[in-house]
Amino acid sequence: VLSKAGANVLLGARRVDKINQRVSEIEKTGARAIALSLDVRDSESCREFLVQGEQALGSIDVLVNNAGVEAGAKTYAMIDEDDWDNVFDTNLKSVWRLSKLYTELVKKSAQQGNIINIASITAYRTIKGQFPYAVSKAALVKATEIMGLEAARFNIRVNAIAPGYILTD
Repeated sequence: VLSKAGANVLLGARRVDKINQRVSEIEKTGARAIALSLDVRDSESCREFLVQGEQALGSIDVLVNNAGVEAGAKTYAMIDEDDWDNVFDTNLKSVWRLSKLYTELVKKSAQQGNIINIASITAYRTIKGQFPYAVSKAALVKATEIMGLEAARFNIRVNAIAPGYILTD
């Protein structure tokens, strides 16, 4: 959608081979796209992703925080700390980390910025069996609201999108 609107697109994933096909599809439309390695749970990987992306494409106008995992069909009584940490490090901490790094870039360049966080319909519905996922997405909604207030002084808009159920890897 962004490339069709004329944007250059920077895609990141731990397994770049998973997104290379998407880059090819975008480039076939005449838009510019690149794929870079990104592990949202690693601070240095996040920093390198944004720096390399800015070097390759110029200023980054929009950051979309889209990484998300779940622990499987587990209740609060079933999960362990590794489940909890994996979900929260991926779904919530990474959003804070990438948004903070992105804000530093925007402040240096005095540009306008946009952060879009991908929440979930589970942030608003009470369901069983997705305990850490639903809690992390609800926390992401609240984080987005607070970030929106705090980022305004840096000329950055922050919003969340909460799609319905989408089957992904």
